Amino acid sequence: MRVVQEYRPLPPEKRPQDPHLDGRDWKFETLEHGGAYPDTMPQAIRATDPQGRWAVYVPIKVDGEVADSGTGPSAMPASPPLARTLTPRDHAPLVTIDDASRYMMALPADIAARNVWQHAAALAIDARDKPTRASIEALTVQLHLALFTTYRLDF
Repeated sequence: MRVVQEYRPLPPEKRPQDPHLDGRDWKFETLEHGGAYPDTMPQAIRATDPQGRWAVYVPIKVDGEVADSGTGPSAMPASPPLARTLTPRDHAPLVTIDDASRYMMALPADIAARNVWQHAAALAIDARDKPTRASIEALTVQLHLALFTTYRLDF
């Protein structure tokens, strides 16, 4: 039998805060060690903000085993390639869906808000979730259109 404990969400003022987004003035302490890993690998870390609010971080487990984010079946599969390589102006070529997603995330807000880019982003999510030939082709065509219509395509 599996027991799941439900908790009410903490209001933002009670959650640990990091206004500088760099861990400055925070205290990090390792708690449990060992498990399937050497004793140098912490199995729990307590992070405490300057006001004393804290959270404990533990590894994600899949089927009772610690998930290894770097290798093995639990690792994220390689990003599928686009139907063809696209090269934006002043940017490295876009070869995979992840390359395209990173490029779109870095677009200036006024460009990213355009319908042509919004549609490309939706297609990228679909192609990453269900990488069929059709979904990847649709994404590649939309990316080409978006790059062309916003003068970002390198010829």
